[in-house]
Amino acid sequence: MLKGYSLAFRKISEDGSGKCDVFEASHETMVYGVVFSIANNERSALDDAEGYGHGYDRTSIRIFLTDGTPKDCVYYYATSIDETLLPYDWYHALVIAGAEQHNLPEDYSAGLTTQITTPDLKLDRRTRLEALKALEEYNRTKTGTP
Repeated sequence: MLKGYSLAFRKISEDGSGKCDVFEASHETMVYGVVFSIANNERSALDDAEGYGHGYDRTSIRIFLTDGTPKDCVYYYATSIDETLLPYDWYHALVIAGAEQHNLPEDYSAGLTTQITTPDLKLDRRTRLEALKALEEYNRTKTGTP
């Protein structure tokens, strides 16, 4: 849990859509997520994947694990934002699938589904095709379909 923060799809993406951003908000709000551990020699690859220096920056922040234990972590936050952006439907579906897959609280995951999305009109976009393939695999696993 990240107390006093909210999640929005307001990070300006190279593809013109809104990507996830976690930002300081009301002290009553919370963002749930997953904590990963990486080796120091993997930091550069993660920075590249997360767009560090290209619309995202990173900082240390205190989170709370499910058992209430505080933990200092690094998180990426948007430096180029536009409150009017919408996420593509496939990106939004990936965020929801991730919340489900990692067993985030049901009410939190349900809240994510209320986000308005926009269709990606570039049907051959590489990231769209990769996301759709990952979602198909996730749904097969979830339903037990071969």
